[in-house]
Amino acid sequence: MKKKKKYPTNFVGVQGTKKLKKEYKDNYGEHEEEEFAISILAQLLRHVDGSLRDRLLSKFVENDFEKADRLVELHLKYADKVEVIDEDIDREKAVCKNKFA
Repeated sequence: MKKKKKYPTNFVGVQGTKKLKKEYKDNYGEHEEEEFAISILAQLLRHVDGSLRDRLLSKFVENDFEKADRLVELHLKYADKVEVIDEDIDREKAVCKNKFA
């Protein structure tokens, strides 16, 4: 029998994102805050289902899709960073391959 995870459900049920933002706003820079928020969102989408998942997803259509637009902006921003890092890794692999061949 699969054990049901209650923490993500509780997090959505008690409006945890508002509490987290208030608690950690002054402790992190914009970059860390973005990564933290994306990580939380990914885990919530992975572990929450039913009406709470619908509630979470409905946040992305409020205010003329404001949060969905922001999520797309973040995706493009980080996709570009990942592409640059992947290129660096490929260059390093090529150097190592030539060095040890």
